[in-house]
Amino acid sequence: MVNRAKKGAERSLRDLLRRRLEQLDISQVELARRAGFNAQYISDILTGKKHSVRRDAVFQLALALQVSPLVLYRTVDPSFGEEKPVLYTDKREIA
Repeated sequence: MVNRAKKGAERSLRDLLRRRLEQLDISQVELARRAGFNAQYISDILTGKKHSVRRDAVFQLALALQVSPLVLYRTVDPSFGEEKPVLYTDKREIA
């Protein structure tokens, strides 16, 4: 579950959903149907009543909104995808 405690991230997800609904000319009910959710779930996200969104829900919403899942993940968690790869080395000395 992704916590959207940061107000900026929360507004960004709501704004993105609203913008895409308008661009696609679809209703909240249609988005809910396409994403496999009930309409109340979408309404709760858009009104700010829903304060966390599961990662699988973000993926489903991205597909329904025809955007890259990374776009939505980054609105929910701005640091998503910024992890630096960890390099493991063998600490044995070479003789």
